[in-house]
Amino acid sequence: MQNVFCVLCESHLDRKDATLVPKNEKRRRKWADSLGETFRKNCARYRMPYICLSHFEEGKRSKNKIPRNIPLREVSQEELDHWLWGEEEGRISDDSSEPTEVDSVSEESDFQRPDHEGADPMEIDDVDEVEISEKPQQYNLILCEKEKLVKLLQKCWKCETQKTEMGIVYHGLNMNISVFCVSCQRRWYWSNTKKCEREQSGSNSKLSRIHILLTSAIITTGNGFQNVKQLFDVLKSPFFFARTFNRLKEKYVYEAVNIQYKKQANVVKELLCETTDNNGTLNVMGDGSFDTPGHSALYCRYVIMEAVTKLVVEYEIFRHKSGEKKVNIETEACEKAFENLMVTYDSAIESFTTDRSQSVASMMANNFPDVTHYFDSWHYIRSLALEILKKKKSKAVSST
Repeated sequence: MQNVFCVLCESHLDRKDATLVPKNEKRRRKWADSLGETFRKNCARYRMPYICLSHFEEGKRSKNKIPRNIPLREVSQEELDHWLWGEEEGRISDDSSEPTEVDSVSEESDFQRPDHEGADPMEIDDVDEVEISEKPQQYNLILCEKEKLVKLLQKCWKCETQKTEMGIVYHGLNMNISVFCVSCQRRWYWSNTKKCEREQSGSNSKLSRIHILLTSAIITTGNGFQNVKQLFDVLKSPFFFARTFNRLKEKYVYEAVNIQYKKQANVVKELLCETTDNNGTLNVMGDGSFDTPGHSALYCRYVIMEAVTKLVVEYEIFRHKSGEKKVNIETEACEKAFENLMVTYDSAIESFTTDRSQSVASMMANNFPDVTHYFDSWHYIRSLALEILKKKKSKAVSST
């Protein structure tokens, strides 16, 4: 089976269920004027663009017929009552270019709409407060049971029958459903995500948006891929492979973080340049953190920030490689970060405040003698408090 891409509804389908877009420029322009900008852009992407036969009346193409966007009919009020409760009832978004297939409540069903209007939510026993969202528009993704989704899409709303054939294809988290009505020969498609747009051409790529979103969420929350995959495996939900995850994070997520970091760094630099112009000098402070406590640490992250604005102006991550001579990785990271900082601000830096590290103090005195080095007061106060407690304990022991 050969799959093709519909340039109007942007779905994949069998070649026999599609037809070629006219090559004649005049006819194609006439179609584009009727079908919109999405159709025009997608036609420009492909040498041989296809369009679903379901966009034509009765699923058949003729010479003078122009295809149309689906849905082919207006959704009834009964169907809306089934899905939309509350203030937004009866409202349909007009910006959707994809077919909307909904399943209405059967007339013979005993289902009744819950009547909670005017009631105190605390007095309603069968309502879970966690499931009530005050702002449902804030959510971009939802979980859905497969059985509910199949029931929703399998009914043909043109001939009001459920004699349909459904095909489901998974590409990682991307789910594509194709439904064919045996009675009226109509076919419709549904996908749980959109494709990412190419920045230069504005056309869609093969990259699924949901894969990028989940990869970004895993990276930014500090979770591991295998832990998240195990969660989806337990739920018996499809998921993409580790190879896809590594490719997406290296090619897209890390690049996006780098772009955003550079933008933010430029904002900080401009702000500190204004501060330097007003005050003439900058006072910075720094501290290091390690991956593990004690002398077994292999990584040190040293961060330097400006004392007044509390903005991070420089950072350095230093790694002690296996087999190399053991060094004070905090001092090495501090020196490298301060060197990078001096390249940008140079003589504007007046003072540098750190913890009571003698190796850092020695490094500053030797390498940066023009910068005044201070120890932060917190460590002084802590040392004095410890000495006082020690004296108090020794005095209590001697008196007994």
